[in-house]
Amino acid sequence: MRNVNGIRQRGAALFTSLIMLIALTLLALASLGTSLLELRMSGNEEMAMSAFQSAQAGVDVVLNDALAEEPQIVLARGTRGTTNCYNIAGCTYTIPSNLIPAPVNSNYSKISITQTDERGPAPRSRRYATSTKLFSAAYFEVESIFDKSAIGQGKAGAVEGFLQLLPGSPTSDAPSAPQTGN
Repeated sequence: MRNVNGIRQRGAALFTSLIMLIALTLLALASLGTSLLELRMSGNEEMAMSAFQSAQAGVDVVLNDALAEEPQIVLARGTRGTTNCYNIAGCTYTIPSNLIPAPVNSNYSKISITQTDERGPAPRSRRYATSTKLFSAAYFEVESIFDKSAIGQGKAGAVEGFLQLLPGSPTSDAPSAPQTGN
């Protein structure tokens, strides 16, 4: 083939454009792989955050109920190691599912309330004149586990402790069985 000036062409422009096209295609495929990886990472982060928030909701349900005037969920007002739980086998007392509000009351939630120390005197305040002699206190630990790992949607747990005032002095009126406010 000859061009206008009579110089023979050998197809260098075609070869150069094909090399550039292949390079751009490889660059596009590499960025597609990176985008898919970032999409997977953000999806996993979203599932992890959702699982943690669900586990935290289980703790919040118990703590909000424990601080209510008439608690519905049973607290382990017995001896150290007394455990009440929801959706876990082998507990001292099983919390009925109707006392756990939705969406926490799912098959994926497991909640346990454990008394971590013996019933003792209520903390006294030096600033205020209070009737703490009429009360005792116990420290409880609430653990909530949300587990959807079997279906690939993550697992998370949350643990919080709280001090609960109990009626009666530590030596008298110490109930041996769990009690509710009802």
